[in-house]
Amino acid sequence: GKGRPDEGREHYLKGLDLLLDSMDRTAIGERPDFVPTVGAFLTSLAGTPLPTPTQVRLMRHHEQSGELARAQDALFAIVEAEMRGPELLEFGSAFYQLLLDRSDAALAAGNLSRAEAEAGLARFQTEMGRGPLA
Repeated sequence: GKGRPDEGREHYLKGLDLLLDSMDRTAIGERPDFVPTVGAFLTSLAGTPLPTPTQVRLMRHHEQSGELARAQDALFAIVEAEMRGPELLEFGSAFYQLLLDRSDAALAAGNLSRAEAEAGLARFQTEMGRGPLA
């Protein structure tokens, strides 16, 4: 509410989590017009960090929606917020394996080129404390 931004943020965050959870359970495109979009929640939450579980769901949502560049951005938000550990390394590496297995056309449709995906993988490995794989 007015004068209580933390309370409003918590409500928007809960709404985003519920929406992402429901989207995990239903096919994309089944959202009625009266249900807010992920983008509407993100606009309301702009400038505030999202908890890691929400970022992971958001990353999956972007990937499943074909928004590959946004999925990659979400991965780097997770990397910045989390301790670098084997689980995050495995999660990010699996994401890049899925990306690089896609055709150039599928990557381009997701607003990501193969070169950008490869550069993202190298950046991810560097930020995780490993040099790029040869």
